[in-house]
Amino acid sequence: MGQRLVLVSADGHTGAPPQAYRDYIEPEFLGDLDRLRAENDEWLAVVITARGSSEETLKVIDGREAIRTGGELVALAPGG
Repeated sequence: MGQRLVLVSADGHTGAPPQAYRDYIEPEFLGDLDRLRAENDEWLAVVITARGSSEETLKVIDGREAIRTGGELVALAPGG
């Protein structure tokens, strides 16, 4: 924990899920991280899942399959 970590996010869609940062967060802030994770889980359940969308719609709006996989991004093929 002695090293500094600089995290730069230039886009609201960039970054790992909150739990990925757990090992890098000072202990006194872990409660905040847990609240962020709960908020993120709620957002994914309400906003991004789009369960009512047709497969045709999902092909257009979900090219990386984040909606169809419940928020987990799949790797794109090289050049994809």
